[in-house]
Amino acid sequence: MAAPLLALPMTNNERRSIMRRLVNMGLLSYNASLQLYTMHTVVRQAARLLVHNLGLPYVETRRRFAELLVSSARHLVLPLVAKSKMLSARLAWSRISVHVVQLLNWAFQEVREDMLQMYVSLAWDLMPLLSSSCGSHTLQGFCQMVVERTQFLDMNMESAQVMTALGALLAEQGALKRADTLLRQALEFFWRELKGPHPAVARCYRELGGLLLRAGKA
Repeated sequence: MAAPLLALPMTNNERRSIMRRLVNMGLLSYNASLQLYTMHTVVRQAARLLVHNLGLPYVETRRRFAELLVSSARHLVLPLVAKSKMLSARLAWSRISVHVVQLLNWAFQEVREDMLQMYVSLAWDLMPLLSSSCGSHTLQGFCQMVVERTQFLDMNMESAQVMTALGALLAEQGALKRADTLLRQALEFFWRELKGPHPAVARCYRELGGLLLRAGKA
């Protein structure tokens, strides 16, 4: 039930006021050090039961909440990073990172087709932020699952995006041979789908160039 609440077009003061009231009612708890609201398990179970009895689309509500989190990271945190306002970026990311990381955990349970575009966006747009909050093995496993799912559905463009992100991650970890294979395959997909110059192609070339520099081949 917190998902549609957060999705409502209200001001920050209005949202904070409602959240404080929910805390006072015992429906939410608040961690001041993390600046994080959480819903008690019993309340969450009751909310699911209520949603079911009312015939509301719980899965759709959860998907909308996930999209809201990714959109917040893309439009609030990334612009701060681009402007080199790193302290503000870290503060903004810390407020949503726990929830965004939870999205990765959902993927390990099931890569739902209706969540696939959002997972691709996580890898393509937010990998530097995710790397600061998740272990490398978790991110590699997440990306691999999304790659396999997108390829199964013949989503070559999306598959190439995730392979580029995964290749860059592996290159940073020193797995240069595997990273090289992924980046070259992603580049092939990009050229096949886009048939010409494109920012995605340029990014893939940039990651491949960085890999070759690490390997001493450039």
